[in-house]
Amino acid sequence: MPRRKITWDQKTIPFEILDVKLQKNGFKIDFTQTINFQDAKKIKISRWWYEYSRKYGAPKSDFEDITPQSIKVSEDGMSMTISCSLMKERVYCFDFSELTDNKNEKLANKKAYYTIIHLIE
Repeated sequence: MPRRKITWDQKTIPFEILDVKLQKNGFKIDFTQTINFQDAKKIKISRWWYEYSRKYGAPKSDFEDITPQSIKVSEDGMSMTISCSLMKERVYCFDFSELTDNKNEKLANKKAYYTIIHLIE
């Protein structure tokens, strides 16, 4: 089979999570496409921590689902700010399984994870 070169057409941009940033009272999440405003409220957030040990792997400790205090979508629809309770030394999981873009397409990668070591003062 002959080799084929794939060249990006600089037009096709898949709907993906671009960036997750910690803020004082929550997170700012950027996307590559405009998100559907109605779907923003459907995200699920959970958090937990791992006990450090010499053994490889550890179970999730103190797993809990979190209800955001607020979710605000930016005017351009390319990002959302989630206000929620924050705890240091926790892993946060954002489940965007129900989120769609303005073309009604779902994310290929539906989850994002963020580990907070230190909170922003």
